[in-house]
Order: sequence, then structure tokens, then C-alpha cells
Amino acid sequence: MSEYRLPQFLVGGAQKAGSTWLAEMLSHHPALYVPAKEVHFFDLDQNYARGPGWYSEHFSAATDGQLCGEKTPDYLLVEKQDGTRLPAAQRIREMLPDVKLLLVLRNPVTRAVSALRHHLWFRRFPISAAPEEILFGKHRDLAEEWSILSHGLYSVQLRHYFDLFPAEQIRVWIFEEDMKTNPLQLVRQAASFIGVSEEDATIDPNRVSNRGVQSAIALRGHYYLPFLSIGWQVIDRILKQKFNVSQECLNRLIDHYSNDVDALADLLGRDLSIWQA
Repeated sequence: MSEYRLPQFLVGGAQKAGSTWLAEMLSHHPALYVPAKEVHFFDLDQNYARGPGWYSEHFSAATDGQLCGEKTPDYLLVEKQDGTRLPAAQRIREMLPDVKLLLVLRNPVTRAVSALRHHLWFRRFPISAAPEEILFGKHRDLAEEWSILSHGLYSVQLRHYFDLFPAEQIRVWIFEEDMKTNPLQLVRQAASFIGVSEEDATIDPNRVSNRGVQSAIALRGHYYLPFLSIGWQVIDRILKQKFNVSQECLNRLIDHYSNDVDALADLLGRDLSIWQA
């Protein structure tokens, strides 16, 4: 593989956990190159079949002295709820055995709600269906096709990576504690972990990535009138409302992830009680 320009680090993790923001901040470091878009090389069969030559084209703009990386959050997903194995981790191990893995996780309950909202925006579920009906009721098989609940089983996913890579090649941050409280420190830690200068790591405190549509009104309007997409996004910004689910649904999500959160705390050796606040 030496004839190809391949990445030295990968950024992944939970949806809406800040991995896009982290990759963008790292792209401003003079010693690093990160493509602006997700590559989805290791998780999508049609891209992986194109081979390392196609993959290396995404890093062709890097200078000789820069280290390369890319961001695709879905690389974290290795196993679905039914035990079905997905190929990303094994493919990464085979092609990039020395790669550094930078992962950001967030509360799996709020992540599931965010993912549900995301898929509703893309009209993948009936807008009239209640969240409980989608996640745990008659639409649950479709929800699992999109891995809405599987994505939040972090300990299940990470165990595969820790089985395949030395622990010193994996760095995990928690969105609520690490990114929200001290984002500059996180970016500097990421730079140091990759092997470049912390001093050249900077952030844009006003930059927000992938906010998504928040309000039920905009989601419903877009479902019926998708050609007004930009208008619904404007309305959403004006309304400043949140997409809410019932307490019953939240309780079911908490129960669903409880054992995995405990297992993740043991795996990382980290207190995750912030997810219970």
C-alpha cells in the first residue's frame, strides 16, 4: 500500500457528538490535512470496492509535510442489535494497522432522539408515528435498518476496536464533559494524540456543525412539502423549538442503554454519571 497516500488518523463516533466540528478544527492545523466531506470508504461496500487508489485521491491536496486524516462517524458502528457484524473495523485494521482512532461519544439517549429527528427530516418514517412507535413499536425493524438504536451501544462497538487495535491507538472523548466544557483543550489533546504540535491547534468558538432541524413544526412541514426545504430550515431557526419525545419514551431509551453504559464505563475506566444527570 506504500504507493498510496493514506490517512494516519480517523475521526469517528456518535452522530451529532461533535466529530464534524473536531475534524474541521483539526483541518485548520498547518501540519494536518482533513477532507471537508465524509469519505465512507470502510463502511460502504461500493466505496471500499473502489480500492485504496480511489481512497488516496481524497488526500491528494495534502502537502508533503502534512499528516492526513478523515472523518466518517459511521466507522464506529461494527455490530447491530441482532449481532450482525459490519465490516468497517476489520477493514481499517487490514489497511491501516497503525492508524490513530479519535472517537467522540454523547449520551446515547439524546443521540437516539437526535438520530430519530434526522431521519424524520429525510422522510424515512411516517411523520404521524410517535417516537415510541418508531423505536419500539411497529416501525422498529425499519428503525433498525437505519441503526438508530444500534449506534448508541458504544461498549459493543468499542470492544471490537480494542480487540483489533492497541489501546494507545484509540482515544475516546465524551461530548458533554470534554467538548462542551473545554473544546480548545480537546482539540489540543487530539493534535498531541495524532503527533503534531498542540500550540498550533486552534478553534472557532462560533462555529457550529450539523445543527439539524429541531422543531416538530418544521419536520412536519418538510414531510409534506419537501421542495420548501430551505424555507422550513429558516422557520426552524426562527421558532427555536426542540423536538421532544415523551418521558415514557425517554425512560425506555434509558433502560435500553443502561447495561451498555455501565459496560462502557468499565471499558474506558471512566465515570459516566453525567449521562444520568
